[in-house]
Amino acid sequence: MVSNIDLLKSNLETANNSEDTGTLQALKALDSIEAKTEQVRVAYQQFYTTIGAENVWKGFLDGTKNVINTLNSLPKLFGKIPIGAIAAISSIISLVKSLGMDLLNTFA
Repeated sequence: MVSNIDLLKSNLETANNSEDTGTLQALKALDSIEAKTEQVRVAYQQFYTTIGAENVWKGFLDGTKNVINTLNSLPKLFGKIPIGAIAAISSIISLVKSLGMDLLNTFA
């Protein structure tokens, strides 16, 4: 009976010591995932800034703003829609449609 009590105490001590083992392992895994995610984020930022994509994006946005400002300065149809905007939108739709048809014909 004494050996059973000793075994019980030993098992109880082991259980008490390992109570947070699962939680600690989960926290380690989470920390590892968070660390890896942060490393990927930093690497992406370095890549993005070193290839000049930031400047390309800024240039694209500036160009878009200039196109919109130009369209807004054109004469307006019924005082609301710039006539040039209608023509430009019509041209873009035609271009996209013809490109789409060309792609379909290429892969068909």
